[in-house]
Amino acid sequence: CVSGPPENDGCITSDTGQQTRIECQTNADCPGQVCCGYRREVNQTAFYTDLACADSCQNYGPEIPICDPAHGNSECPMLNTQNGPVQLNCVQSQLLPSGYFVCGQ
Repeated sequence: CVSGPPENDGCITSDTGQQTRIECQTNADCPGQVCCGYRREVNQTAFYTDLACADSCQNYGPEIPICDPAHGNSECPMLNTQNGPVQLNCVQSQLLPSGYFVCGQ
């Protein structure tokens, strides 16, 4: 939901409203930056508070890179796990509208 500046947009991104302020859909919307989703979990329910341009989106967990499937997995990071590195994949988000892709497993 975006209909104006953050202070007047009517988008309720709080734990009770659970709406998402969308400022970007891919990195192409963010010249010199990346499109990053900020995911929050409340009472075992996840939602994104914002999709916004940022200098980086590296704190994987609460910050989720938003990607363009036309670029394959190149916009998605490699995660270091106990079992070695795992390449994240650009997949349709289960929490955002159709056409919004995130880096996930």
